[in-house]
Amino acid sequence: MNTKHNLAIIGVGLVGILTFAGTASATEPAVDLTAAKAKCDAAVAVRTAELAKLTAKAAGAKNLSSGHLGTINDIISSSTSGLTDLQIKIDADADASTLRADCETIATGFRIFALRAPQVHLAIVGDRQSAVVAKVGDLATKLDAAIQKAAANGKDVTDATAKLADMNAKLADAAGLLPGVVDNELTFTPEQWNANHTVLSSSMTTLHTVQSDLANAIADGQAIVADLQA
Repeated sequence: MNTKHNLAIIGVGLVGILTFAGTASATEPAVDLTAAKAKCDAAVAVRTAELAKLTAKAAGAKNLSSGHLGTINDIISSSTSGLTDLQIKIDADADASTLRADCETIATGFRIFALRAPQVHLAIVGDRQSAVVAKVGDLATKLDAAIQKAAANGKDVTDATAKLADMNAKLADAAGLLPGVVDNELTFTPEQWNANHTVLSSSMTTLHTVQSDLANAIADGQAIVADLQA
C-alpha cells in the first residue's frame, strides 16, 4: 500500500471522527416534559401545603398581634397565588429550557422554606416574648411589694433585693431589644434572601438574647420566692 493511499485512508478517518465529534456535541438528550412537569408540580404542592400549615400556625398563636397576623396572611396569600399561577405556566410550557427556568423559580421566586416559614416562626416567638416580658414584669412588681413587707417584718432581704434588681435589669434589656424586631424581619423578600442568606440572622440573634434575659429573670423570681419563704 503506497503512502498516498495511506494518507487518503487517514483523511477519511479524520473526517469521520470530526463528524462524530460535532454530532455528539450538538445533540442534547431529549427531555420528558411530562415527567419533568410532574416533578415541578410536586414541588409546588409541597410549598402550598407548607403555606397552609403556616396559616394555621399563625391563626393559633394567641400572642401574635393583629398587625403581624395581617402581614403574615398577606405574605401567605401572595405566595400561594403566585405559586398557583406559576404552576399553570409550568403545565403549559412547551420546551425544556422554559420549563427548567420556571421550575427553578418555584424555589428562588418564593423561598417558602428558607424565608417565609422562619419569618412566621420568628413573629410568633417575638410577640410571645413581648407578652412574657409584661407578665414577668407584673410578677416583679408583686415581688417588690413582698420584699418590702418581709423587710418591715424584720427579715433580712439583702439577697432578695439584689436578685430583684437583676430581675428588673434583665426585663429592661429584653423590653428594649424587642421593639421593631418582628416588624423588620417580616419585610424581607425572596429577592433579598437570594442576595443575602443572612437577612434573618440579626432578628434570630436578638430573640435568642431576649429568651436568655427572660430565663434569667424568671430564675431570679423563683430564687426570690424561695428566699422569702425560707
